[in-house]
Formats: sequence, structure tokens, C-alpha cells
Amino acid sequence: EGHRSSVNALVFNRSGDLLASGCMDRRVLIWHAASSRLLGSIETRHAGCIFGLRFARDALDHSIWSCSKDGTVFLSHVDGVCAERPVIRHWESALQVLTDPLSPHVVLSCSSDGTVRQVDSRHRLSSGEEGDGSRANVLIDHRRLPEAKRSAEVLTMDINPCRPELISTGGNESIVRSFDRRMLSVKSLPWSPEAREVEAVHCWSPQHLGGQRGKNFRGKVVTCVRYDDRGTSLLASFNR
Repeated sequence: EGHRSSVNALVFNRSGDLLASGCMDRRVLIWHAASSRLLGSIETRHAGCIFGLRFARDALDHSIWSCSKDGTVFLSHVDGVCAERPVIRHWESALQVLTDPLSPHVVLSCSSDGTVRQVDSRHRLSSGEEGDGSRANVLIDHRRLPEAKRSAEVLTMDINPCRPELISTGGNESIVRSFDRRMLSVKSLPWSPEAREVEAVHCWSPQHLGGQRGKNFRGKVVTCVRYDDRGTSLLASFNR
């Protein structure tokens, strides 16, 4: 039992008794955390390796979100049933998936295509929309931000647990940005050439690594951003 290749994603449910793992074999395995006993296996519909997992915010932890190198985000049931169509589709790899702390049906994903996307899964799953959907549901397009790189990627993100209107992101620009989702709206691409993305409410760059506030510096990548449980501190890790 177990995965047949590298494991890229791990996530606990809220009570901590279940652990989900995602792998290059495109499967999600559900484990009993205390005993390491395998409880179930999900054969997802992803066409690439799994990069991110998140238990859906239902009372019994019956469902789990997964995102993949193929740019898709799927909702699967822990009994092994996977939805037929993705809820979100990016142009490039989908690297992380989150759920809204106050709205259990709202799911967000970030991608190497430079976007953060947000969907109410009730509407998306019930709409039967056709097409690839890769131009829809864009909350933030980092490639349109002032002073951002045209090749900007969003590698990591987190939602403030106590102020869920705040979302922070990091990527290959070496800047941690914080956005107020109340100032944003979900859009479809392409936008008009004159349109500009809403600016971040805060930007941070580590001075000791050669950065300046709000300025990009080369050679450093934000690998992870996380709020603490009280939402008062934000931890970011950088590679050098």
C-alpha cells in the first residue's frame, strides 16, 4: 500500500485525525494519522502530478480539494469518487488550493500562470459550464500589478484566519503581497490593455537579502507564506 512515486502534498483535516497525501501518481490517499493506517484511495482525474490538497470545509471531512501540474482543481469524495469536471482550470500548473474560512463553498487556487482564482463551487459544480474555463474566475493577476514581472508566478498564498478578507501571496518576484479581497472582484480574461490590477495593501521585501519595500530583487523566490492562528503575524520563507 502507499504511493508509487514522490509525495508532493500533505494536509491534515481540522480535527487532526486524518491525513491526506498527494503524489506524482495522481492519486490522493487518506490515512488515519495516529495509526498510519490507510483508509482510502482516490484516483483523481488530473492529468499531472498533484501539488496541493485541502479538506473541504464540511462537517464530516467527506470531501477534499486537489490541484495539479495540469492546471486543474478537482473536488473528490473520500470514498474515491472524483468530480467529472474541474472547478478551476489554470493555463499553467496549479500549485496550491485553499478554502475560505467563512464561506465553505468558496475555493481559491494559485498558479505559475500568475493568477489567483476564486470560485463558489456550488455555482460552478451545478452550472454544467462547457469549455476549458481557463479565462474565468480570476481574482488577482500578478502579471498586471504595478512593477511586477511579465512572467510573475504565484507559488504560495494564505488567508488570514481571523480576517479572511486578507490574502497574502508570494512567488518568483521575491515580494510578499497582501490584498484585501473586499477591494477585488472576480473577472474573466482578457482585460482591456488599459486595465490595471488593484494594488496590494501591503508589500514586504527582506532588507537583509538585498530587497527594498515594494521593489523586486533578483535571484530570490518566496517559497511559502503562512499566517499564525491569531492572524497577527505572517511568516514567509525565501530560497537563496
